[in-house]
Amino acid sequence: MDQQVLAKLANEARQRDVEAFGRIYDICVGSVYLYAFYRIGNRLDAEDVTEETFLRAFRSIGRYEQRENPFTAWLFTIGRAAVADFYRKKQPRRTETGLEAEALESMSDPRAHMELAAGLYAEDLAGLIKRLSSDQQNVIALRFLAGLKLSETAAMLGKNENAVKALQHRALEALRKMMET
Repeated sequence: MDQQVLAKLANEARQRDVEAFGRIYDICVGSVYLYAFYRIGNRLDAEDVTEETFLRAFRSIGRYEQRENPFTAWLFTIGRAAVADFYRKKQPRRTETGLEAEALESMSDPRAHMELAAGLYAEDLAGLIKRLSSDQQNVIALRFLAGLKLSETAAMLGKNENAVKALQHRALEALRKMMET
């Protein structure tokens, strides 16, 4: 993510430029969704949390001030709070169409097989990530799914870069061990 472009758009959005906020959404929605999905592990709930993140960001964009932290740190702080609120509310899990039903419906389409396999892998990986500590989950989601730099992740989590490196190393090592078993 180009932080300079996002900072410029954020300043325009602060003046209630809806188009600028729409461009921010277009640039960041995929990363925010991936972060939410790997923290929650459910597509529908991750979509809701992503929507809530952007609603909160839109409502509070007037209070955003560019400081030394990049715009994405501000946005993912809102996303992290939305994930925490989701768990705090203890919403009942929604049901989705079962993967088996999707597989039966699309047996003849090779692309569907690839999408199904990717979906199964993503759900397996999300399940493994959920077994990590909360800090480790955040580091993995922010660094690898949201694509934040080490410095941005550290700023967002309120930790120094060495602490984030250590958390990242321990998380990846834990995931490696879980995948081996």
